[in-house]
Amino acid sequence: MEQFRELILLLESYSANDQIAIRGNDNLQSMSFNAPEELEIAPTHRSDDGLNSFSVETERLETYWKILPFLDITQDETQDYSRVAYLCWQRLAVLKTLASIGAIKALPEIALQLLQTAMEYDFFAVVIETAAHLRQFSALHDGQKKKFDFYNDLMREYQAKLKAEQSAEDEYQWFVIQQLQVGSDTQTLVNLAQEACARLQKSIALQPSAAFFLDYYFLKLYPPFLTGQWEEVVEISAQAGALLGRKKHFSSAKLSAFYLTKALGLANLTRLPDALEALSEAIAIEPEHSSNWYRLMENKLIWLIHTRQFAAALELANSLNAEQYTWDLASKRMFNTVLLFIGQNNLLNIPGRIKGRLALHQYAYNSQLILNAKELSLDIRATLSILALQEWLKTKNLAKLISWYENYLIQSQTSEVHAQRLISLIDCLRNINSGMDKSSEVGICIDRLKRISLDYTSPESMIEIIPMHFVLELL
Repeated sequence: MEQFRELILLLESYSANDQIAIRGNDNLQSMSFNAPEELEIAPTHRSDDGLNSFSVETERLETYWKILPFLDITQDETQDYSRVAYLCWQRLAVLKTLASIGAIKALPEIALQLLQTAMEYDFFAVVIETAAHLRQFSALHDGQKKKFDFYNDLMREYQAKLKAEQSAEDEYQWFVIQQLQVGSDTQTLVNLAQEACARLQKSIALQPSAAFFLDYYFLKLYPPFLTGQWEEVVEISAQAGALLGRKKHFSSAKLSAFYLTKALGLANLTRLPDALEALSEAIAIEPEHSSNWYRLMENKLIWLIHTRQFAAALELANSLNAEQYTWDLASKRMFNTVLLFIGQNNLLNIPGRIKGRLALHQYAYNSQLILNAKELSLDIRATLSILALQEWLKTKNLAKLISWYENYLIQSQTSEVHAQRLISLIDCLRNINSGMDKSSEVGICIDRLKRISLDYTSPESMIEIIPMHFVLELL
């Protein structure tokens, strides 16, 4: 008896109701074992983050990086999910112990609370095991066949859901493995993703977990993303965001990833105002001052500059500058330098006190220092070299800059679209260096660059915080 009391105290201590917020499932919460007519349940379907799977975390992160270059989707904003998972498995262990020592009277109440929480959070394995205990209780101690049948059906339903979730995980992991193979071409990956989605399609009617939909929608996004079908990217991202946004326990980092893909799709359709709106949705659900929040803010800064909303960009950068010790110093210096450049070209009136704050953390874009500054990353040097184009053209010492850009193309392995933009600039600089008319060549280059849209899904496009054609226009 003493052991039984200890178990109950343990259960009360670690699984108190105030530590697990239970929402929904009112029918189940009020179900009485003396009132079989109250057995109808309309289970609600919540989410788990579905990404804590064995040994492929690194490969999975690398793969997501290829699609979502600005976000860390492993970033968790809360420990709530892990805490509740721990408590559920603990309750299940106590439940099994109570059943094994014959403490039958306490079993239904504990099991029903556990079942409700497990259904709330989509812990399918816990639902199945708990329903098995309740089914056994109904058969051996309660003598009610209706309850027995109910829990029997509930087990079958959640076994099917669990199988669907595992199938989605298997399909995605197989796709990851294939993508990482040397020589895997775009069309092969497109076909693999489409075939995987077709196999998973039949499981959607089961109303599976958010983990299922996470893998399903990422697979569904791959074909249009890889082939540049941006209207389809926007549509699928919106569908995923709407569905997963209804899950009360879904990770914000993963939800904002879909809002970001929607924004990137809109940006590549040259709909930057709409893209900024979608980006704002992603920012709104990220914890302030998290790494993802800053990455999204940086993307917002770039798009404000690209739409020439310089005053709004300055206001945003000024607010980020005020957050000392949190915004990445390299990024802070880069954006401060760009805004000072805009101010120096009389496109933005920067008050003296704000200019002083910007100047406190900036890079010098002197043409003689940039290319040899080994302490700076390759992309930072590329960005600064674009800002220094006016100085390079004035000094007429273009051979070194041309050579550097050619090496950058090789080292950065930039996307095809971005490579075309750099090649256009290189051709312009070559012609000017060979003695051709500077004004005419710059004009031709601007026209070419305007016809080659920035690929906003490419991380390398970040070096054009100010687009190259805009810098050339200032000449």
